[in-house]
Amino acid sequence: MAFLASQVNLLGGKLRDIIHNSSKVQLRMNDADQTSTSIPSLPELQGSSWPGGYQDGLEAVVTHSTSSEPPSNRLVVFPRNSRETWHRQILVSGADKCLSGERPFREFPFGDLSSATDVYIGKKKLVPDTHQCDVKLEDLILQHHHRDDGVKDIAVLATLHALSYSAGCAQLVSMREEHSTTGAHERFLKCLIWSSYINGSLIHARERRAAESLMQLLTGVDFLEAGQHLFRSLMEENTSPTVLSAPYVTSILNMTRFGSRFQERLDSLQDERRYMSLHNSISWLSSFVGLAETSTAKMVIKAAFPAWEIWTTWRPNYMRLVQWEGGRFTNEQRRQLYRIFDLEGPDTSGYGRGTLKDSPPACFQFVRVANQDQQLLNRVLVLLDKVQLVPGRHAADLYISQVVRRRGSITEELVSRIEAILDTENDECIYAMLLWLTRVSNSPSFNNRMVALTTLLPVLDGHPEVQAILGGDMGNDVMEVMRTARAEYVNQLATGLAENLATRIYDFGDAILASSWLTPSLTREFMQELELLPPRNVMDEIFNSIQRSHPPTDLIRQYLAIIIGGAEGEAGPLLDSIQSHISFWGRGLHPDRANLALALGDLVSVDAEVHDACLQQILREDLILIRDLFAIIRLDNESCCVDLARLLRKRMQMRDGVNECWQALLYALLYERRRGMMEWSAEELTVDEWFQWVADLRDLFPDDEGRLSVADLGFSEPKYVWWDLLSTRYRAAIDQLEVLHKGRGNLRWLWFQELPEISVLLDLLQTPKNTRSPIESFICSYLQPSTHVIGLICASLSAWNQASQAGRTAFESVYTRHKQSLDGEWPESAIEVLVASWEQSEGLSRSDRDGLRVLSELLGLGLSGDDATMSTLRELLMREYSKLADTAQNGETTRSQRGRHAASPRSGDPSDLGSPGPNTAVPDELVDVVEQVGDKQWEMCFPLGSLSAQMKRSLGIGDLSRLLLVRISFLKQQPSFCIHFYPNDEGREGNHGPWKVESSMPDGRICWTSPSPLIYLLGRALHNILSRGTRNLTSIHNMVSSILDAPAAKCMVCSRTMGCRLWRPTVCSSGCSEKLQLAPLEVTAAPLLSDPQVFDFLLSCIYAATKQTSLGNDLLPGCPFTAAKVREVIDSFPPLPANARPSEILSQIRAGNGSDEMPTRRALFLSWMCVEFQGCLVTAPQNSRVLQMPGTQFLVLNGSPSREKGFSRHLGRVSTGGTSNGGVTFHGAVMGHLWRTLTQGISSQLSTRPGVKGISLADEPGDVDGLCGDLNIGAWQNSAFSNRKVMLVCELAGHTNTRQGSHVVSEEEKVAVRYVLLYPKGHSPPKASGIVEGVKRTLAGLRDGVL
Repeated sequence: MAFLASQVNLLGGKLRDIIHNSSKVQLRMNDADQTSTSIPSLPELQGSSWPGGYQDGLEAVVTHSTSSEPPSNRLVVFPRNSRETWHRQILVSGADKCLSGERPFREFPFGDLSSATDVYIGKKKLVPDTHQCDVKLEDLILQHHHRDDGVKDIAVLATLHALSYSAGCAQLVSMREEHSTTGAHERFLKCLIWSSYINGSLIHARERRAAESLMQLLTGVDFLEAGQHLFRSLMEENTSPTVLSAPYVTSILNMTRFGSRFQERLDSLQDERRYMSLHNSISWLSSFVGLAETSTAKMVIKAAFPAWEIWTTWRPNYMRLVQWEGGRFTNEQRRQLYRIFDLEGPDTSGYGRGTLKDSPPACFQFVRVANQDQQLLNRVLVLLDKVQLVPGRHAADLYISQVVRRRGSITEELVSRIEAILDTENDECIYAMLLWLTRVSNSPSFNNRMVALTTLLPVLDGHPEVQAILGGDMGNDVMEVMRTARAEYVNQLATGLAENLATRIYDFGDAILASSWLTPSLTREFMQELELLPPRNVMDEIFNSIQRSHPPTDLIRQYLAIIIGGAEGEAGPLLDSIQSHISFWGRGLHPDRANLALALGDLVSVDAEVHDACLQQILREDLILIRDLFAIIRLDNESCCVDLARLLRKRMQMRDGVNECWQALLYALLYERRRGMMEWSAEELTVDEWFQWVADLRDLFPDDEGRLSVADLGFSEPKYVWWDLLSTRYRAAIDQLEVLHKGRGNLRWLWFQELPEISVLLDLLQTPKNTRSPIESFICSYLQPSTHVIGLICASLSAWNQASQAGRTAFESVYTRHKQSLDGEWPESAIEVLVASWEQSEGLSRSDRDGLRVLSELLGLGLSGDDATMSTLRELLMREYSKLADTAQNGETTRSQRGRHAASPRSGDPSDLGSPGPNTAVPDELVDVVEQVGDKQWEMCFPLGSLSAQMKRSLGIGDLSRLLLVRISFLKQQPSFCIHFYPNDEGREGNHGPWKVESSMPDGRICWTSPSPLIYLLGRALHNILSRGTRNLTSIHNMVSSILDAPAAKCMVCSRTMGCRLWRPTVCSSGCSEKLQLAPLEVTAAPLLSDPQVFDFLLSCIYAATKQTSLGNDLLPGCPFTAAKVREVIDSFPPLPANARPSEILSQIRAGNGSDEMPTRRALFLSWMCVEFQGCLVTAPQNSRVLQMPGTQFLVLNGSPSREKGFSRHLGRVSTGGTSNGGVTFHGAVMGHLWRTLTQGISSQLSTRPGVKGISLADEPGDVDGLCGDLNIGAWQNSAFSNRKVMLVCELAGHTNTRQGSHVVSEEEKVAVRYVLLYPKGHSPPKASGIVEGVKRTLAGLRDGVL
């Protein structure tokens, strides 16, 4: 036996070699390929058998791969051990390839495996399902597992049908644990599935289905469906699965993230409010409720999806979920309904109720219901169900608008209202109600509300049930919207006819009138206004006329304001006028008649009656008058009134007749200008034009009862008497006054009889000059176009005429000395002492003293009479006597020389424009002021005494300078000039370096004279006159004299007339400002640097303006630096002592080392500042200070030229005699706004109290004390000002006393700032009565050029 065993083993080894070395070995080939993809059933597997049957020794079939013969013909039998045979049959079965996926699942060799085991059992004479069989087979399985090429799970599957239940379970559990360790779950599950087919009593079908579901989860097939199938399989029977334990199933679920994926899907569905789909996804979870806690299904669901119990409590109205999710909602509607959908969703409050709607109070946080009424909440949900049944798309929008978007609580009334609307089942009606409920109730735009109501009202006519619900509310809304629309329309009428809005309002009104059911909810007054609406064809006619040529725009505007805008007025006459106008333009017209009609239409002051009458008369008048009328009326200004009066009176005198409509037209034009027509006439008309104008008005409008009268316009009978006297008695005197005022003033003071003693002057001017006394001539020599000065002249002449003998002696004494003072022989202070001495004379009467005071004021003298001044007078007299002797001797010598020079023949007429010859004599009238100093060189002398101290400072003239010297040279036919002051401030003498005219325009130093405003002004003027070829010494002298007489009358750059009184030279336009900014700082900065306190204050104003960051206004236009940089630059300026000279300040501003950029920045900033500030601000002289106001006071001599001209126009219009000044008012200044106020004038934009539109002014300074700004806001580093408040004293044109004592001025040019008061904090301003008169006297002086 041992030998036989060894032979068998030897044979087995050779057999293994044959099998391993052959290219293909098959133990068995199936007779036919299996085509079914399903797993074979157990009977099919058991019907499979080996073809050779069972043999007790060796059994093997080896088929060589190269043979083409059938396998049955190539059987080779080797004697073999049955155990080894079994191992080889298992190895070559191909089962492992099916497990690994190399072969299809359907090809698993069930029959081969079980047959091999059955043969083995038969050979061993074992009984299946016995302990002995289990031991043998387990040993066989173990032996196969330990073979190098053995696979244990295949061995288990091969023996599973013969193992007992317990042994089979143990093998499968062992297999499960081994595969779990290696992670081969899918392989194990395949084995488990095949196990069910191999041994159905061991692995039941439900466990196989569970394994199949786990396989689907592992392969990624629909996890939710696979999971549901898994749990259904686990719950089919109460017994637990044999192999698929709860931990193992749970591990598979966890590995596939079943729980988290399931939760993510539920969250997604819940986020999308797809509650029907959500319910479908979790409905199977309720099956777990009744399971035992130890059941596999229960344990698995608790482990894999712990939140399962929460979902089992959700019991929604499923049909409602189906209706909502499958309904007709748009995506946007669905999104807005989320909170409503949530009410039918799971209870998220944690109370475990069937739905969230069943869980108060949490449900009311989603939908606010009045009184947290549960029944009302259910009605809200039922209402949404109802929405789905209504045809159309607007029912959902209505629900969303009124329920979802509602800010307040949902009430029974609201739900009932929506139910009633939905009950109409009319989408058009629902849409109209939606418009009303959304736009009317919530929209701030009246236009949207009006359009909504216009659409809604006709729709509601067919729905009385909705009318009953909305009647009262609808009526209130209709009236409110109409009132708002009308108010807006009236506002828009100011800029146009607003046809679109008018049409919408008309349509709205028409819809209201057509809605008879709404009438009870509207007021009677409202209905009466609507009944004014004309028929639609009339409205169409009016609006169509707007599109045609020459529409009656103003008439239509007035008419529409009444019928559309609800304004008060008679619409009928206006409609007649409009239709008459349309008819007028509907016929063919001569172009001249059409032009006149158009011009009439542009006259806003003409009422409809006069306009219609004129239109009808245009058709009748001759073309000559038509053309004349058009040429005049089209201008529509004051001159138009004068010319129209002249034309009509001429026609009247020619007996052609004048229709009353033209007189009515003239009266309308006059009445429109009633506040300024007389003043304009007095200021603009020449003397001849004035008298003609008065005569025309007198004839056209005689003072007859029942006819048009111009008496209320100022042309009254007492004034006619005065004007008659002037024209008949004083015409020669008036002509002289006209010449005096030409280009420099007007005779308003004369026409309006503002000076009570004017007759004295008129009488004197009527007499020839050679018949007047020296005193009278002397007084008249002061005539200038100033009402104040002329008043002083009249008073002085009256006092002279009434003076006693002693008084006349005093007058002559003052006259003589003053005449000497003009020559520099008598100081002004000495004359003042002389007048004071005469004041103390007992021989003078009171009227004589009064006359001397008036004369002193005329001469600009002060009064002084103490002992010290008397002593000074004596010293001056003694000094004067010695001077007189020297002056007389020098004068005689000079005159002797000039006499000899005058005796030489002249070489041409003084007016000759050619170059003067070397011997050209000085004209006789200039011999005292012009001297020839060389060949073709002359020097002109101009006294500077007539310039006020303030003007000298503004012009940059030194305190010691008394004369201006202008040297003209025509050498080599090339003109040149130089300008000097005497005495010379610089103390320089030497050769001259004149400015040659061939050079560019001078803007700096000329010769060795430093730049200054006067040098700049004269240099450009001399350059201009000489460059034009002028060689006439008289013309040159007159030109320089005119500049010295009125330095500020013309622009510094272009010499254009400024058009208003100014106290320092400046520029007329932005272009000139840019050119002036190129000039040296000595020119531009002189007016500011001459008054250091003013300069300090203006820097503070700019400093404060940079801190006004909350305003969008540009408070520093054109400034070259940012706000922060401006403050840095200002803080670098040096201290500004009150007595510092301009040259010293400028030197410190320019000081700095070579690398320091700050001097350049200071210079640039100062240049911008000086060019930007065109006004004249000075420290108030003592005699001009506002009384009882301590602190620093600045006097605004004039603002910017444009603002001064505008103010003068308003002042001229409102003045009606007595004075040409405005009223004194007060304003609390904001420090940050002052720079813009002082440069551009006070502005309503920056000077308005909250809620007030306009400039706020008060008659009492105490009323604005609390509004006055704090100067500390602008306190820069070296400023001398601190702890001060800022108040403005303003002049208001047209000032009238009001009960409130305050004014709100919308026209900015009516207000001029005159004082800036810096007074201590805590000081209480005085009453206006104590300071106004003094301020008015100062303002009167400013108006007359006297400071």
